[in-house]
Amino acid sequence: MSRPEALDVSTSVASVDVVPASAGLALGATLQLRAIVRDKQGDIVTDRAVQWTSDHPSVAPVTRSGIVTALAVGVAVVTATSGGKRGASTITVTNVAVAGVTVIPESLTMQVGGSAQLQAWLAPPTATR
Repeated sequence: MSRPEALDVSTSVASVDVVPASAGLALGATLQLRAIVRDKQGDIVTDRAVQWTSDHPSVAPVTRSGIVTALAVGVAVVTATSGGKRGASTITVTNVAVAGVTVIPESLTMQVGGSAQLQAWLAPPTATR
């Protein structure tokens, strides 16, 4: 009876690529990044741990699994590290544009010199401009 082949974990990491290499996100959006780890033959290896970091976590923090959240307007570089090699993605966070404004009440009858309070609601609710 033959023995099963052992997994060769001695294969060193030659490169790490992050997909996508860059992305634009609106405030509040999330994005799943993917790290592609390759050995010196260029083959993808899947048995390596990947550590994720953000150079500006106040703009775009990243989870252990590579999910980025757009928290503030700005730019953050998210880096994946495995076997001493690094790859990165540049994340640009922008404001959410206003698609519409709703004023409540829609209509109002007033006497000359009168006053009333109106409310305005932006759409989408996450809009900032």
